[in-house]
Amino acid sequence: MKLQQLEYAIAIAREGSVTKAAKSLFQAQPNISMALRELESEIGIAIFWRTPGGMILTPEGEEFLVRARSIVDGMHSLETDYLNKTENEVIFKAASTRSSYISSAFGEWVSTLGEANKKFSIHFFETNTHNVVEDTAGGKTNIGFIRVPSAKKDAYIEQINAKNLKATVLMEYPIRLIFSKNHPLSKYKEVPHELLQNYTEIIHGDEDMTMIRMNSLSPDLDINGCGQKVYIYDRGSQMSMLNTVRGSYMWIGPIPKPQYTCAGMTLRNSTSSHMLNTDMVIYRKSSENNSLVQSCINYIMDYAATTEKQFLE
Repeated sequence: MKLQQLEYAIAIAREGSVTKAAKSLFQAQPNISMALRELESEIGIAIFWRTPGGMILTPEGEEFLVRARSIVDGMHSLETDYLNKTENEVIFKAASTRSSYISSAFGEWVSTLGEANKKFSIHFFETNTHNVVEDTAGGKTNIGFIRVPSAKKDAYIEQINAKNLKATVLMEYPIRLIFSKNHPLSKYKEVPHELLQNYTEIIHGDEDMTMIRMNSLSPDLDINGCGQKVYIYDRGSQMSMLNTVRGSYMWIGPIPKPQYTCAGMTLRNSTSSHMLNTDMVIYRKSSENNSLVQSCINYIMDYAATTEKQFLE
């Protein structure tokens, strides 16, 4: 089995025909057809059904292509990270669930790399918790940052350990309300939950943030029946929305103080938010002695300690 054969099969599945696959790969059609026949003969299954309408994946072919794509993506990643790497160049990849302080801390840590006059290529992905764990375990990223309900922390740590990863807690905290300093609710030190139904809630629309919101508030509350809602899918939109949608508020995790004070926002507790969440950094056990990984962890842990103090004050 050759990598080129897998690439051909992937192209056929993508294009729907050998002819179109050959054209997209700038290859002769007979070469593609022969490679596919040899591959199917070698693995003992039919990857495609040949139909008048084109090539259709068989059930076995669908399963095979999932694994083939993983192999090809992994090889391309290795080529990008190592074969194209120049001397003394630092390549580092991190994945994180949505978190204002993690992205800020990571950016500040990256700036310290430049102080050593090193060439570097840094990749920072925002995604969901499942992808962060899988990408870190699979070697696609060097390090990951996840946010989970504290009540489920032990279950997550058990899963993480099973994937040969290590987890270190960054902080535990309740979510808080954020809104304009001029908001009518700013007069309360602890906002009664029933008053929120009179105002518009800004909500992150992704699955992870919805889970955190639902698991952070008192279970006897009907959080879906409260007031008007505006869903956003870009973290950069939250301050803009809070500033422009009159009377709006948002449930929020730890955020650096300068970010919300400069935007004219304030934080408040609520009578309904007492369930804790946990932020953790995860990394492969084989990376324990990696100086770059440890440098990143130490920097973000220090940043998290400062942010936690400011967020809960």
